[in-house]
Amino acid sequence: MKNTKTILCGFLYLLLFYHADAQSFAINTDGSTANASALLDVKSTAKGVLIPRMTKSEKNTIASPATGLLIFQHAPDSIGFHYYNGTAWQWLLDNSTADTIAWKTTGNTGINPAQHFIGTINNAALVFKTNSNEKMRLTANGELGLGTTTPNSTYGFAKLEIASEGFGVPTDLLIRNAVNSAGYAPGLVFQHARGTLATPLAVVNGDYLNAISSLNYDGTSYVQSMGIDIFTDGVVATGIIPSRIQFSTMNATGSYTHRMTIKNDGKIGIGTTAPNSTLQVDGSIAIGVTMGLTGGTIATPVALVNQKTYIGCSPADNTNNFYQLPDPALYPGRIYYIRNNSSSFFANIVTAAGIIFPGSSATGAGGNTYTLNPTTTVKTIICISDGTNWTVGKID
Repeated sequence: MKNTKTILCGFLYLLLFYHADAQSFAINTDGSTANASALLDVKSTAKGVLIPRMTKSEKNTIASPATGLLIFQHAPDSIGFHYYNGTAWQWLLDNSTADTIAWKTTGNTGINPAQHFIGTINNAALVFKTNSNEKMRLTANGELGLGTTTPNSTYGFAKLEIASEGFGVPTDLLIRNAVNSAGYAPGLVFQHARGTLATPLAVVNGDYLNAISSLNYDGTSYVQSMGIDIFTDGVVATGIIPSRIQFSTMNATGSYTHRMTIKNDGKIGIGTTAPNSTLQVDGSIAIGVTMGLTGGTIATPVALVNQKTYIGCSPADNTNNFYQLPDPALYPGRIYYIRNNSSSFFANIVTAAGIIFPGSSATGAGGNTYTLNPTTTVKTIICISDGTNWTVGKID
């Protein structure tokens, strides 16, 4: 009789808290039926469901775990929920887990650069996006593209390609160094014409585009200290026709000073914006000077090929006083100014190839040696290579 009462009480208890409806089973305290989509519907505002707890070794000894099997691992590591995916146990990670190698938005610890990385392990590009729009791509071949999804496709040699149209800003590359707490000093800025792809900048005669500039921060604002400007003569269907590239610098008062111009016909001007020769200098010119150069023997003369343009010879005696001009065929157009600074010994100029022609001599009257006397007027000469021989002119 006692056992009968116990069984009856247990059955009534189950009726109070458990409700079976068709193929669904509900566990609750309010008598509600199970949700039709759930085989087991557990409801409570004060208690939860406790999943089986075990160690890693206990988990790994489960024979033939079913796909979807869930346990809570509490020791010795990888603490948390684990489920079996049909092949292996998977750890359900969260961003606070300390001993995971998964990259987290709050940063990782225990990283080993030899093992951990951000990237791909298949032959595919790595893409970086903001607001769901691609901003940077690292291809499987190692080309980096900013603002382009196909870096290196146009040029075939670029490891870094920056396409400003993809960003819609005029600055392509900014290199800057911190100078103080107030700001930065950009070292190099590449810029292009301002405008959009649909409505590009209209360039007319006399306009110019700032191509490269160097900016310095003075604590209040940025000032341009160097600029490379592309001046234009007009616009044609295929684009802008540059008339010259101009290099300028800025002084302490903020005024620009022109330094050099390269015209589209190849003429270069230093100190002038309108050169009429291959090289035109509006100012002084300095050449390299070598002084006190001792000579060598006739068998081993001192080579002048790597000396500077003006050479002051200092022969030490009448034996070691030979100086050799280089092969004129290898250095066509090269010029030397040579002076014998000794008042006691001769300086003999020889050539590695060809003939030395005095400027006043007839064709074929030259020789292999030209002598600079220590006491007469033939102490300084100018030597010019014509590509075959050397022509020597005396400077009185």
